[in-house]
Amino acid sequence: MAYDVFRLTALQAAAVATGNGTAMDVAGYGAVGVQIQGITTATVVFEGTIDGFTWVTVPGLDASSVRQTGATADGVFWVNAAGLSKFRARISAWTTGTINITGVAIPDALVVCMPISAIPAGSATIGTVLLGAGT
Repeated sequence: MAYDVFRLTALQAAAVATGNGTAMDVAGYGAVGVQIQGITTATVVFEGTIDGFTWVTVPGLDASSVRQTGATADGVFWVNAAGLSKFRARISAWTTGTINITGVAIPDALVVCMPISAIPAGSATIGTVLLGAGT
């Protein structure tokens, strides 16, 4: 499958009201990078769809690797897009601010790790590797 590496999409452009914005095609991509600018008092929700009609909230990570399903402040976020056909950043609440949101679809081959949650404090063990006899 050929990819447009780093496919950029304006998900919201100078938005000053609630709205769905533009959905981006993420079929075959592993993640979406999302940059949000201009939030003063608003809420942005990350949503994905498989069938193209039913949208559900999807989690992402903020720059501090904290799990988020949206944003109430400007920032950069990473959202797992594996298995989704489309992604959008919907403005679900708006009071003030001119909001611009840009998304970039990232191919599976470039996605290294999208943890669901942080490793517990005091533990650096993620798994074990066992060697069989004679190896």
